[in-house]
Amino acid sequence: MLGMHMGRVPAPSAREESGEIHRLDTYDWLQMINRASIVSNVEEGLLEKPLARRILTALNTLRDEAAKPNAVRPGLYITFEPDVLKLAGMEASVLHVGRSSQDILATANAGLNIARLMRLLDAIHEVDCALLEVARREDGALVPAYTNGVQAQPTLYSHYLLAQHQVFTRDAARIFECIRRYDVSPMGACVCNGTGWPLNVERMAQLLGFSRPLTNAFDVGQCAGNDLPLEMSQIISAVML
Repeated sequence: MLGMHMGRVPAPSAREESGEIHRLDTYDWLQMINRASIVSNVEEGLLEKPLARRILTALNTLRDEAAKPNAVRPGLYITFEPDVLKLAGMEASVLHVGRSSQDILATANAGLNIARLMRLLDAIHEVDCALLEVARREDGALVPAYTNGVQAQPTLYSHYLLAQHQVFTRDAARIFECIRRYDVSPMGACVCNGTGWPLNVERMAQLLGFSRPLTNAFDVGQCAGNDLPLEMSQIISAVML
């Protein structure tokens, strides 16, 4: 990760802190995954409420510290968890039973990449709205159409712009399809073979905003995380073209 040093990333820039840009980072996902684990494990009777409150208090303290200017924000769970244990005690390590730094990182990366796709979708929508507005404004305007680099025949400018609208509509459809394919929570995959710990993967997916839980632990933890950036790059190349 750009800017990472020993598993830590810098705090958000002043522009991001002002609210002008608000984008979650890996640290935010580490916080969310732990909070979702608290809720799910308490609901399943796997975590006692007094300990859950201690862990939550520790998470709140760390979140507030990480929001300060020039604060470091752990980008790896192996550097995040020790900070939690310092505040909540070693007993808090029970929250990590049935999990792995690998399925946690896979979950964070999946969430971050889906958010990037959503931002790309927003950008396409903005461009497409501009195209449609100009097409309405210039209704009836004629421009030359070209074939093989030579003026061929007149055409309506709106006709040309609506053709570009169709192109971006296909790009948007590709993004929707991509999100649908990868909107899967890796939590519960552990390293690659899942876990015998009765973690409620359906509830974890719901709490973290994914549409469905994992179906194959090896795929969601080891394979899908490679396929998604590749497919994203293909979509972005198409949009740029």
